[in-house]
Amino acid sequence: MTILIEDVTVIGGVDTHKHTYYAAVIDGQGRLLGHRQFPATSPGYAALHSWMRGHGTSPRLGWRAQDHSASHSRAN
Repeated sequence: MTILIEDVTVIGGVDTHKHTYYAAVIDGQGRLLGHRQFPATSPGYAALHSWMRGHGTSPRLGWRAQDHSASHSRAN
């Protein structure tokens, strides 16, 4: 028997701080799939991105800067 697993498009949000990134991932229905904190370093960013991709395909990301003057959105 073959089991088909549906690809899930996920939406990720990241709140940036001086020393940390706090990320959350939801599915297309708005259900929380997970949340986690990462160090605000290059390896931390790579780990965050990998973690988000582990929840589904084509993550859409929203970033909120610490000073709230710059918000970013991108599709990967």
